Amino acid sequence: MAITLPSRKTLLGTSVIVVIVIWFDLHYLTLKSRPYQGAETIGIGSTLPNFRCHDLLTGKAVHLRDRRLNFLIYFNNATPQNIQNAVFAEFLYRKYGAKELSFVIITGGHFNDLENLRREAEITFPLVNDASLEIARALTIPRQKDGLFVYRQDGKILFSTPTGFFEPEDLRELYERYSMGNITYFQPGQDITARVGSFFPNVRVREILSQREGTLDKFARPGMSEYVVFTAQCPICAIRRFLIEVHELEERHDRIVPLFSSSFPEPLVRRLAGEIGISQPLYIAEDQITGFEELYFGQSTSAIGGLEIQTDRNRIITDISPVSEVNTKH
Repeated sequence: MAITLPSRKTLLGTSVIVVIVIWFDLHYLTLKSRPYQGAETIGIGSTLPNFRCHDLLTGKAVHLRDRRLNFLIYFNNATPQNIQNAVFAEFLYRKYGAKELSFVIITGGHFNDLENLRREAEITFPLVNDASLEIARALTIPRQKDGLFVYRQDGKILFSTPTGFFEPEDLRELYERYSMGNITYFQPGQDITARVGSFFPNVRVREILSQREGTLDKFARPGMSEYVVFTAQCPICAIRRFLIEVHELEERHDRIVPLFSSSFPEPLVRRLAGEIGISQPLYIAEDQITGFEELYFGQSTSAIGGLEIQTDRNRIITDISPVSEVNTKH
């Protein structure tokens, strides 16, 4: 039985069709990953479109051009760094009030940790879910990147991120640059004064699990308690490791008092504590821990991890050690 081979014309036609199908698939994937494909990039000097959008939780209309200086933060990634960016944005928002400054966070999907922050009033400015990616397309934000836009009330963009990555210190400097005209910088040692012989602050705290509030002395016993302090400079991505270390010390729960900086998102700490199985009280400061950190400059005495603090009955510090040494000391 003779086998008939396809003609050269048939092979050529089939090859063309295969190439077209492959090109279409790749082009479609590109459009999905870069929803603004073909659009002109929006940057400094451009006018921010005046979108119609609504707060995810309240359903109220969100006015993007609301104040003299406005920050629009677009998150495509649900990362610990972005949670910390949101918490610090709230710090700036509360510090300077809502009369001249506005923030809005827009997400390319549902981010549970961010939504919990909004639900529990850890952040009080609007949170918008851009499920259709309409805003992402208009702002020319790639699907795998985040975006930050600072703009005036008339919509003129003063700053936009070139790479999509930013951190709390960037938010502070941008606020100062466009509201005050200059950027102030932290002077080493100007506010970080914690050392042996100095007072440990009796800060107001909230117990994360029970939500009880009061000064630290209400929950701790100076001279008897040992404070494990996680300050503003502790990397937020290490929260789980910090909590595991606290969990390992739980057998001394009557002495250890874990204290988190207010720069940590409380709902995230609470959720991770539940997953790890921590039952002992955990405390979060309601403001910066004086002597140990300066939230406004993102500075602290603990650049890598936490600190274990021991005091006498008058709250005078008698010992300061890195938290990594806690297990070896006892």
